Amino acid sequence: MLFRSTEDGEFRIRTWPNWGGISSHAIDRDGTVWLARPSESLLSQLKPSGEVCDIPFYRAYTVHPRSPTGVYVIPVDVDAVMYGDASGNFQTRTVDGAPEGLAEDAAGNLWITAFVQNALVVISASGQQRSFKLPTPRALARTVTIGPDGAVWLLGARPPSAYRFQPPPDIPH
Repeated sequence: MLFRSTEDGEFRIRTWPNWGGISSHAIDRDGTVWLARPSESLLSQLKPSGEVCDIPFYRAYTVHPRSPTGVYVIPVDVDAVMYGDASGNFQTRTVDGAPEGLAEDAAGNLWITAFVQNALVVISASGQQRSFKLPTPRALARTVTIGPDGAVWLLGARPPSAYRFQPPPDIPH
């Protein structure tokens, strides 16, 4: 099912065929809803027109909106982040250490938690990659977000902690 709220605050429900497990979803600026379906190795698009498209995609697990349009995808058990658009054209960036969380800042830099590497990885808009080790061993950081001041925030599970990282001046933000 896909839920939508009307202007008067009521929910509308759209029922879909049995798709198995949907692990995450994202909505891009075009209004396309993207669904990660790892058990079927598909990435599904629900377009604003109502059209449904399936893109074969090996074990897509997490999807995030991409600026200006399209999505970032983190597959299960692959040291990579993939990015592409509604046409199904995707490119790959290798990210060692089990990428999990992902956020794009205003400058187009991609910030990724590298779970096994215990690090925060940044891929600049120009494609350069840098890694910053977390100060706590085995922090288990899985999520990342960008604050309004450009600082990068991560949540770690061991011990439960929030990390605030101010990007160095040589990384545009």
